[in-house]
Amino acid sequence: MKQVNNFDRIAIIYDSLSKLVFGNNIQKAQTAFISQIPFNSNILVLGGGTGNILKPLIKRSPQQITYLEASKRMLIRAKAQFPRESTALINFIHGNELHIPRDECYDVVITPFVLDVFRDDHLLKVMSRLNKALNQNGVWLFTDFQGCNWYGRLLIKIMYRFFKMTSNIEADRLPMFNFHFQSVHKRPLEVQTFCNGLIVSVLYR
Repeated sequence: MKQVNNFDRIAIIYDSLSKLVFGNNIQKAQTAFISQIPFNSNILVLGGGTGNILKPLIKRSPQQITYLEASKRMLIRAKAQFPRESTALINFIHGNELHIPRDECYDVVITPFVLDVFRDDHLLKVMSRLNKALNQNGVWLFTDFQGCNWYGRLLIKIMYRFFKMTSNIEADRLPMFNFHFQSVHKRPLEVQTFCNGLIVSVLYR
């Protein structure tokens, strides 16, 4: 049976493809609130892809970064960027939310362009697991797409068809992000939009 939400087939071209379509907006959006992460934080990143988010995170002098990525090829590329940090500072884990270390409690959870691959019924379980791993006063950095206008909705529809074919993602439309964050009792502190409103970054507590 073909594995769902598996980006191995496009790992080698993923960054180039996203830059071709969105320029630098992907990187700008997923790093929008990193400067607000307290120093010496214990950080969990779910679905960080090839690791472009790690360099700005390391500048925040974290206690540790747990880096969970379901694509083995994406994870290999991320580890290759940080060979010295891959044992002490960054805990690279091949897996999904089910592989979050049970004995860890995080100050920061980061979900960059990953929650959109889940159906609403599955997403609620994913976010509940992430919320359990987050400290009571911790922050959640969320970045993803939103259908802001006809062009954005069309582009999102095309992306879902593309990733359904190449990566067997389970979702076929954007989940109800706001509803799910309310369900896990998170409120937005700050919001930034990019790419004419197509991309949104939210700092939740």
